[in-house]
Amino acid sequence: MKFTSKVYFCSVLLTVFIVVSPLLASCGKRDDGWKTDNGFAAEIALPSHLTSGMVLQHNAKARIWGTALEAGAEVHVLPSWTDQDVMAVAGDDRRWVAEIPTGDTGGPYTISIYCNGCTTLEDIWLGELWLCSGQSNMEMPVNGFDGQPTPDTQTLIDDADPSVPLRIFLMDNENGVWFRQYSKEPKDRLKGRWANNTPDNVRYSSATAYAFGTYLQKQLGVPVGLIVASMGSTKIESWMSEEAATAFSDIDIAAMKSANITDGNFTEFPCVEYNAKLAPWRGMSIAGMIWYQGESNSSAASSYAARQKAFVEDMRAKWDCGQFPFYYVQIAPYSYGNSKGLAAAQLREAQEKCLETIPNCGMVCTLDLGEENNIHPTRKIEVGKRLGDLALAKTYGRDISALSPRYASMEVSGGKILITTKDEPLAASSSALTGFEICGADKVFKAANATIEGGRIAVSSASVSAPVAVRYCFHNYQEGNVKGANGLPLMPFRTEK
Repeated sequence: MKFTSKVYFCSVLLTVFIVVSPLLASCGKRDDGWKTDNGFAAEIALPSHLTSGMVLQHNAKARIWGTALEAGAEVHVLPSWTDQDVMAVAGDDRRWVAEIPTGDTGGPYTISIYCNGCTTLEDIWLGELWLCSGQSNMEMPVNGFDGQPTPDTQTLIDDADPSVPLRIFLMDNENGVWFRQYSKEPKDRLKGRWANNTPDNVRYSSATAYAFGTYLQKQLGVPVGLIVASMGSTKIESWMSEEAATAFSDIDIAAMKSANITDGNFTEFPCVEYNAKLAPWRGMSIAGMIWYQGESNSSAASSYAARQKAFVEDMRAKWDCGQFPFYYVQIAPYSYGNSKGLAAAQLREAQEKCLETIPNCGMVCTLDLGEENNIHPTRKIEVGKRLGDLALAKTYGRDISALSPRYASMEVSGGKILITTKDEPLAASSSALTGFEICGADKVFKAANATIEGGRIAVSSASVSAPVAVRYCFHNYQEGNVKGANGLPLMPFRTEK
């Protein structure tokens, strides 16, 4: 009788185990029925900048979004660097957004998106993603503009290798044909494509951005992505959002809203480039931004420093990935119709002022790269490398001397003015220095003699016995030869208030 009871009891336990164990095994597991691939594409639409071949910022959050066929649709995003999907639900406007965590640098990966089918993005890389923006000097392609070829860039084109994990998002040029984008309202989508590192693609890419990106990729040995958003003849106001621009009473947003904007006049209006080319990327994690702009603002230097500061603050807020690095190019010397004029010099001064007002920024000086009769100086490889050195030193912690020396203070000593510089010691020079002017109380500046004495610049003139102020290369176009010990040019300056 006891034996029969034991058999019965064991039978009951076995039955309970068979019934309950599948339930226990499923506890805590999500239903993965969405993962079934039925051979059809997911019922979604993606913007052109979220496609195969893209680079996402590593160890961050990538914002993947699109539209579904129906409101309420569930969308699951599953990247191949993890086994964890992220689910999003389409809103009433059918729009969905998924933020997926990215891992360490590497690739190529895939991103599979499920919604009543599966769409898979391929050739995805996790690396350093940089936004590269500005006007025509950022736009200038590797092979140059018509009649303005860039020197020493054919090697860059010939050496472009698609196996190197460098990708460029092009939104200005398709196989040598320029197209223009502008909008009165912020857009979610734009025209453009992720391009592989091939000679045909590189030829039409921004020379400054590409030189910067190839240099970073080689030095860091990680995937690099370049988002190039540029447009010739644009002012900084074109690249500001409405929220940033409304802080300035002289920026007429209402006129932009009511205007008939065309390919022939769009560069005259505020916000239109931000709306078309930058707004679709907002919320995307990036490593940082490089900026080459200012020539079109050279007649309005007094307002530029405040505008650039507002522009950067707004960009950082909208991208929501911290105070990302902002590295920019000081406009090069150019005549602007009058080499002795001061307008461009004052704009360069405003740009330097931003070094003190914008956190986590840096500026490349191009005083030695300008061309008197060419507003598009062609030595773009050097500009890109200088930007790259700034990033390597300030963002990636490399021991690189990347700063130009700049004016710090002055002292009147007898008939001389002694100039002290900062950021980088001056290179010793046994020859006379060029580019200096000096004045007395009459404020009439005259050409000056200058030498380096004890690490300072001694400036004097036989025709100015009681000097009060000095200028260095403070004209639209003027050549100077003072360099730092690292070979970078002394920034132009004036000592008077």
